[in-house]
Amino acid sequence: MLRLIYLILLGSILTLLTIGLAHGTDNNGDIQITSQSGIKIWIDGQFVGETNSFENGLFIANVAAGGHLLKTILSGYHPKEQAVEVIGGQTAEVILQLVSLSNRVKSKGTSTTETLVKRGKDATLVFRSIPLHAKVFFDDGSLGEADLIYHPAPLGHHKIRVEYKGKVLKTTVDLGKDDEVKIIADFRKSEINVDTANQIEDKGPIDIVLRTKTAHKPARFPHRSHQDRFPCGDCHHSKDNNNRLITYYEGMEIKRCTACHNRFMQNSKLNSFRLASHTRCKECHRQMAKDGKAGPIDKCTGCHLDQTKPKRP
Repeated sequence: MLRLIYLILLGSILTLLTIGLAHGTDNNGDIQITSQSGIKIWIDGQFVGETNSFENGLFIANVAAGGHLLKTILSGYHPKEQAVEVIGGQTAEVILQLVSLSNRVKSKGTSTTETLVKRGKDATLVFRSIPLHAKVFFDDGSLGEADLIYHPAPLGHHKIRVEYKGKVLKTTVDLGKDDEVKIIADFRKSEINVDTANQIEDKGPIDIVLRTKTAHKPARFPHRSHQDRFPCGDCHHSKDNNNRLITYYEGMEIKRCTACHNRFMQNSKLNSFRLASHTRCKECHRQMAKDGKAGPIDKCTGCHLDQTKPKRP
């Protein structure tokens, strides 16, 4: 009796693993059946559902990676069996072309023309949609239909819009160098998720425009390119309650330079934003130039964007 129960349980487990009903494993993928409505679908001998108009067929989630046998039945058409290969983390599309009992082929063809957005660089976006073939828009420019990979993608803050049969899902994403972000638009649940598991940690702005209160002669600071070449502690530091210097450490709260470098600082050579930045930036560039590692700042326009003097009242 115990042996019989064991065999039944083992058979049930093997069946579940075969059709991939175990959620949450990295080895699972999805199957998108693209077809007309009303077709009954079996995978590996188990009934999984019937195609419908909303899903443009049938979307089958969490199927174990590997080969499977797909069987389809629709009244008035010849039954059909075909193999489908599922890859973990991806959607395998099966476009059904059933043959009627009068041997006429039923097929559906679509043709769309989209204007692609201009390609950027450095980051990667992976788009998936449930069901398949949702239209993807990046900053209002069309990328095409999901599933798709957009690489190289421009860095910075961007708007994402995904459309499917009149429904619209929106989100935003912040892309940094070497980020890989996955966006999953699930129209069955009316939700869009942004998976940043492979996104590089937040490293702050890519570029910073440094300004004084008078906005006189703002300067552009290429923050990210300096991060890639120098330790954060070469620029960032802080102070304790007794105004003593604290060297940079990982996780330190980064405050504005003027939190310390202001008229209350005792050091008259560093008691303004202008003095602090000129001391740090100009001296570093001069030293780097001596070592042959950076060009000298020989003109104010090397950093400053606008040389217009503020108007007198």
